Amino acid sequence: MDGVTFVTQPPIEPGQTYKYEFTAKNPGSHMYHSHHDAAEQVTKGMMAAFIIDPKDKSKDPAYDKEYIMVLNDTGIGLTINGKSFPYTQPLTAKKGQKLRIRYMNEGLMIHPMHLHGMYQSVFAKDGANLPAPYLADTLTVAPGDATMSL
Repeated sequence: MDGVTFVTQPPIEPGQTYKYEFTAKNPGSHMYHSHHDAAEQVTKGMMAAFIIDPKDKSKDPAYDKEYIMVLNDTGIGLTINGKSFPYTQPLTAKKGQKLRIRYMNEGLMIHPMHLHGMYQSVFAKDGANLPAPYLADTLTVAPGDATMSL
């Protein structure tokens, strides 16, 4: 389904539909997006997170709340989940809670992401758990990256 228009499949024209059917095999944080005129369509929002949970979650760190942040570049600048400041939502937690944050960059630029005054434990990258998680004050989330932290 990850084809290129006019090479592997014709584009889906306005008013037409196309049914995607597949078996989701690779657990992790993934993204889907348009491949037809992607620089225009993706920056206008034709993309989203695509999460496949593993059958065995015992290797994932425990957490209390989860946030998914899909980053994108548009004519108005950086958006997070389709919204730009001041319309973005804050990440909230009570003292002692552990947050899992999925950073996904569907944009065309690198975005440094950080939480003010605290380190993040980076434990997964591009759909796979890291063999050695590491602490980071600032994560560099490049185009196409999907990174998870606690």
